[in-house]
Amino acid sequence: MIRLITSGLIVFGVLAAVAGLSSALFTTNPVTISGNTFSTGTAGLGIARDWDEKYEDSIKGEMFDDLVPGGDPAHSDFWLWNRSTAPIELNLQTELLKITAPDDLKQDLMIAFSCDVGNDGPGDRDGSIPAMSLADWEKKGVIGKLGILGENGPPDGKGTDEARCTMTANLDEKSNAQGETATFDAQFTGEQKL
Repeated sequence: MIRLITSGLIVFGVLAAVAGLSSALFTTNPVTISGNTFSTGTAGLGIARDWDEKYEDSIKGEMFDDLVPGGDPAHSDFWLWNRSTAPIELNLQTELLKITAPDDLKQDLMIAFSCDVGNDGPGDRDGSIPAMSLADWEKKGVIGKLGILGENGPPDGKGTDEARCTMTANLDEKSNAQGETATFDAQFTGEQKL
């Protein structure tokens, strides 16, 4: 019995010694990559009357006087520029806000937009929104298809990151609106193109 106990103690001692050796292996000091920083870029859109002017968040609207039913449309040109800090393309969209007009003028005043990306004539990045009444603009909200601005570069009047755009206004030829006024804000946004 003593022999059995002694044998058991010897086996236990050997196992303990082996376990102790396995925990006595060399280990290194830890190494680190410190100060990792990841930041997101920003999407940005600027607007100006001409490409060589300073692009802003807002420009003063036009005042069109003396529109007549079926007469020549009034035009207002402006430029949009992708001023994003991230290398992204932007799908251009627009919305008319703060529309105030008598009901008959809301039905009869037609507003359209077109954009020539790169100011190079018709191409696959360009877009337009056909003429719609103020009442239709009010119902539809945000409307896309104004074009695709390329990745940001310096404004030069011909890059795919800029678009020469035109707002067109005309009065329906059957309109009876006289001496009335309509006002609205045209808001443009760019949504990242995936």
